[in-house]
Parts: sequence; C-alpha cells; structure tokens
Amino acid sequence: MKKTQKFSLGIKLSLVIALMGLLSGVLIVGFAYLNYSQQMALAPFGDMHGAFVGSIEIDCTNIDFATARQEFIIQLSIATFFITCLVIAILIRVLYSLIVKPVNNIARAANDYLAITGEVAPEKNPITKLNVETADELGDLARSLKDMESKIQDYLKSLVETTQKAETDSMTGLLNRRAFEKRVSWVLEEESFEGFYVFMMLDIDNFKHINDTWRHSAGDSVIKTCSAAIRSRFRPGDHVARMGGDEFAVFYHTPQPVEAILKRAESINATISAMGVVEEIEVTLSIGIALLDASKPFDYQGFYIAADGALYDAKALGRNGRIVKVEI
Repeated sequence: MKKTQKFSLGIKLSLVIALMGLLSGVLIVGFAYLNYSQQMALAPFGDMHGAFVGSIEIDCTNIDFATARQEFIIQLSIATFFITCLVIAILIRVLYSLIVKPVNNIARAANDYLAITGEVAPEKNPITKLNVETADELGDLARSLKDMESKIQDYLKSLVETTQKAETDSMTGLLNRRAFEKRVSWVLEEESFEGFYVFMMLDIDNFKHINDTWRHSAGDSVIKTCSAAIRSRFRPGDHVARMGGDEFAVFYHTPQPVEAILKRAESINATISAMGVVEEIEVTLSIGIALLDASKPFDYQGFYIAADGALYDAKALGRNGRIVKVEI
C-alpha cells in the first residue's frame, strides 16, 4: 500500500487554525485601528465649546464625546463577537469536512459491509465507494480498509471453494455422503412442510458385471451418465448425492401425491436409456423410496434405513428398473 504524508491531516488542521487565527487577529486589529482613528479625529474637539470652520460656526458644547466613544466600543465588541462566531463556524465546517465526514463515511461503509450476506457486486460494495486518493491519515485508513476487504473477499472465495470440494463428489459433482447426511438432517430437524419428504436410494443394476466386461473406464462413464440423469430430474434445491460406488440418494419435499412421486422415479430410468452410455451396455437403476409426512419430526438414520430397505427389496424382486416404496 502506497503511503504519503505530504499533506497529513495534522498539517492541514494546523494550517486551518493558523489561518483562522490570522483572520481573527487582522479583523480585531482593524477595528482597534478604526477606534483609535476615531478617537484621534474627535480629540481636537474635546475642549472646544465653539469654533469656526470657514464661515460655519461649530457648536461642540452639546457633543458628549465619552458617550460616543462608549457606543463605538460597544459596536466594536458586538462586531468582534459576530466575527469570532463566524470564524468558529467556518473552523467547525472545515473540521467537519476534513475529519468528521470522512470518518463517518468510513464507519458507515464498514457497517454496511458487515451487514452484507453472501456475494455482492463490486458496484454495490460500500467499501469501493470510499475516497482512497487523499494523502493523509484518513486516506491511509480508507486504503487499509479497502485492502482488508479485498483480503476478506479472497478468503471467503477460498473458503467457499474449500467447502464445495469437501462436500462434493469429485467424479460426479454431486453431494458426497457426509454433506448429504448433514443437509438432510438439518431439514428434518429445523423445517416443516405440507406433503411428503421423499428419500430415494438408487443403485446401478449389475454394475460389477459392467466393470468386469467393459473395464473401469466404461464403469466411470456409466456412473457419470447416471448421476447427470438423476440430477436432471430434480430441482436445484433438491439434495442429490453419490453415496459411494454405484449408489445414489435423493431427498426432497413435495406436495404432490404418491403417484407423481413414483412417476418421477420411473422417468429417471427413461432418461438414462435416452442418454445412452456405451455401446451394447444396457443400464437400469433399482430404486427404493421412503415417504414421510413432512409435518412430522423424524431422524435421518431412521429415514435412511427405510429407503435402503426399500432399495434392497427392489433388488430382491429382480432388479431391472424395479421400484419399491414404503411409507413411514
């Protein structure tokens, strides 16, 4: 960060105060000089009772010089008071512009930034609106705050990337088992809906035979294609995971009837058939479905066991796209 102290805040304030003091002194000295000039102008008339100036007689007997001087001093004092108030007001205004306003802007930007949740566009970031061009201590503070904000953004991006890597299956881009369990557990504990919670367990039929016959590269292609097909049949907010090997899981809530849920499960196998994987490889999924009234509290482990049991029953029936549902 570039630092410059050519016109530091202390120097600016010192110059402002010095100029205000000089102005006040000049004004007071000026009024004092006018008072002195008036006194000197009136002094010759102090002892005159009458005088002639040209052909005009001046009668000085009725002039109260002491009162005149007193009135002038009062006027001078009043003028000095108002000028002093004006100088103080100007000084306060300058101090506000140099210190109070920039400090308030920095504090407001910091508070607004702390209130932001999630990612914010650069043009809406309050920190980017700070004046970082001034070559004083407040400029240094604004630049430091902006540098800190940049480092925070870099850290948050790194944290998001690290979290995504920790929660994502590297091959398919779906959630991994741990992240899936964590998210589903939170929904079951914290939220309530009308309709059903749906927990699907999906397993690729005869996957070992695919690996043994067409090698592991073909098996990887099957897994990727199946994961894409499953993901395409659900909303972005639904939780889809690869639980390990050739096994997948889906969790979502829906107000739809049971028939619609079963139709969606059937569409997954149809999507896989339409996508195609590798020549001569016919791929199907066995699917077990557990349904739960979404208004009832339940735990993840019990829900998982029910869905896994339904998947086991589907495979026992002969696989080949079998679907078994249970309601709990």
